[in-house]
Amino acid sequence: MKKYMLYSITSVLLLTLIIAGSTYAFLSSSVSTSDNSIFSNTASLNVIYNPGQPINESLSVSSSKEDGYNTTVKIKLAPNSAKAKTNLYIHINEITQNIAIPGFIWEVYGYRNGKQVIYNKGNFNGYNSTTKNKIPIVEDYQLSEDETTFTVYFWIDGSKTDNDVLGGTFSGYIGATSEEFSATLH
Repeated sequence: MKKYMLYSITSVLLLTLIIAGSTYAFLSSSVSTSDNSIFSNTASLNVIYNPGQPINESLSVSSSKEDGYNTTVKIKLAPNSAKAKTNLYIHINEITQNIAIPGFIWEVYGYRNGKQVIYNKGNFNGYNSTTKNKIPIVEDYQLSEDETTFTVYFWIDGSKTDNDVLGGTFSGYIGATSEEFSATLH
């Protein structure tokens, strides 16, 4: 009798799990549209990225970005690519502690078709080459088939520093990430 009861309980539990599982699978995969059809138009993501020169400089104090260092990166989508946004960042390979300060400044200018589309600025205060080594400089920028040129300037602003910055060195590069973010349902 005990065996029969155990088999009955197990069968009821198994049947309950099967019904619950199939109901969940049906509900989670159901999609409704106005004409009860769904079409997917997928395209591959193809980003063309031309990295600038890596930065490996012993920086001196200057009064403006033009007297510092700069590098240029270019980015666009290939023809017929899926739409995507990009993020640009400064990756720090090495930075001496004496220039990880508010007076070590970066500025980024982005141009597409001769028009300025991005401007951002910041500094290296609190960053290092190990645990905090990525500085976001452009976020969620919509890419297109038209190339965008980003010029990033680095300089130590003499009006915000003292002689403690002498001998400071920095090395790094401009990196980019992108993700596909859109889809079309008909």
